[in-house]
Amino acid sequence: MPYTDVADHTGYNFPWDPMVIVPFGGGGDDYHYFHHSKNVGNYADFFTFWDDLFGTNKRYHEYMQKKQSKLLEKAKQE
Repeated sequence: MPYTDVADHTGYNFPWDPMVIVPFGGGGDDYHYFHHSKNVGNYADFFTFWDDLFGTNKRYHEYMQKKQSKLLEKAKQE
């Protein structure tokens, strides 16, 4: 089992993970979690630019925008 398979299933985003550091690399734990939870898109494990190219991660980007908006709203309220 490759390192990426293990790291992606831990539930953590490790800052030293090469998949997060490399700009065209994997999307980290959030990217992989979305793939399993929604069962749509985010097919590329390492070269995620393929998902960008073919638009198979559009729902993921929408999900992340909503998540970021909720975090910003919560921070403003505190």
